[in-house]
Parts: sequence; C-alpha cells; structure tokens
Amino acid sequence: MQTLALPAGDTKMSEVEVPADSKGPTQLKYHVEVSPAAIDSDTGVLVAARVACDTSGGADMVFDGITSTNVVLARGGSLEGEALVDATAATHCRVVVSAPLDSAAASVQPEVTVRTRLTAAASGAGVEFLDMKGSEPQLVSRNRPAYVTEGRIDQPKKGFDLTQTVRMTSCTTEGGSRDGGESRNLCTPGLVSDKPAAARVRINVVWYDAEGNEVADRTVWDEVNSIDPAVHHLPWTVNISGIQPPGDVPAASARIITRVDSTAGPPFVVHESGTGAVSSPHSSSE
Repeated sequence: MQTLALPAGDTKMSEVEVPADSKGPTQLKYHVEVSPAAIDSDTGVLVAARVACDTSGGADMVFDGITSTNVVLARGGSLEGEALVDATAATHCRVVVSAPLDSAAASVQPEVTVRTRLTAAASGAGVEFLDMKGSEPQLVSRNRPAYVTEGRIDQPKKGFDLTQTVRMTSCTTEGGSRDGGESRNLCTPGLVSDKPAAARVRINVVWYDAEGNEVADRTVWDEVNSIDPAVHHLPWTVNISGIQPPGDVPAASARIITRVDSTAGPPFVVHESGTGAVSSPHSSSE
C-alpha cells in the first residue's frame, strides 16, 4: 500500500523478479486498487498503470500493458492489465502508477491510497503476444463498423489460455480520445454525450487442421460492458482458461477474432495502445 500525492507522476510499486528463460517470454499480470476517500464529492482522478522492466541486461519489453481509467474519489476504483517481457536475461519488473493530470482534484483530496499486485503468470515456449491484424485505433458507434482484430496461433494439445485486453474511451468529452501519436481526438463535438456507452465484446475462435481447412469454431466470450460517463476510460480485461475445439476435432492451429460493437449510447474509441492479447499453453488440463 502506498500513498500518492496528487497530481502524481510515474510511481514504482509492486515488484517481481523474472528469471531468464530462453524458451519464450514471460507474461505478467497486475491489479491496481484505489481506496475510496472519505469525501462528499463526485470529483474524479485519471489513474494510469503499466509494467516497466529493467532492460539494461538484455530483456526486451514486448508489451507494457498500459491502461487508464477515471476513478471517482469517493467511490474508489480499480484496473488490471497484462504485460509481456522477453527475459533472455534475468530482470525485475514493477507496476508503475500515475495520476498526472488532476491538479484540480488535489484541492478536494490531496492524496489517494493505492494497492497494487504484480505476478508472473506464464513463461516459456508457446507464450506469445498475438500480432493482431486490424488493431489500429477506431471510433465505434451503432452506425459505424465494428472494431475487429484477429491473430493466429498453433493449437497446443492441451488447449490454450487467453488474456485479452481492450482499452476503450467513451465520447463523454472530446478529451482523452486520441491514441498514441495521434494529434487529434477521435471524439468530436457532435458525438459527445453525457449518457453511458455500451460496448459488446465477443471473442470467437476458429480452428484449422494441418492442411489449413476450417474444422470448428466457437464463441468463447460474449459480454456487454457499460462505460460510465464519470469513468470515461474502460480498460476491459478477460482471462479465459483451457480453450479447446469442441469434441475430438484434430486442430493444428487457431484463429482468434475479437469483435467490439456499440449497442447503446454515444460512440467510443478502441485504442491501439493498451489493447492486446497474450496466449499460452494450458498447463493444468489433463
């Protein structure tokens, strides 16, 4: 547990040692919780988190898992994410938390209490950050095309585990809807609304045999998420364990398709930065 004085720059928190592994990268998962403040106010603070690893010894940060969300101080809040480091040499990694933009919040609540957790979830052969095609930032609304990405992996005999993160920002305001190096906000004045946005996330897996023929498909996740106008930023993460084709279908590879649709409310942006998926062989299946 640490106390952050607002506004707060990058602050290093929970740490984990990652041993060298020449067989493949290591997946890291983190959880950040901001405790409720004893105040009578709807003031919010933007909290961001990512993983930073020491790369001076040769380790490579594949994906830092940056996420962010607005936390209403009186309610508290949390966010979670994943990262991937290729530790050809042993390294140590930390959760880095910041609240850099909210000097106004400091007049209401000068500091917040933050708890973090960081764990090494999987490592070695078969752990990979999916190279998702179509992952550019996109504005999604009911009259615009859905956000769709897909990636392909070899199908492990015992199935695979998948961690998928989709980082979204609703058009509650124009601010915060630019992505990475983008110079403009994707939310424009005519799209702004104070109503909640609804985002449906579906993950479908299609399996292929050794000759490349499609042999099975299955929807492994289907969920509608509400993006609270007070929260504005939603870093959505799901962990799915033991994904296998139905029956005894012999599958050599799998294509993972993630689709995000707007079902109600204002448009929202799906960010390229912070959106990603990590797959790993399922180790506990019989």
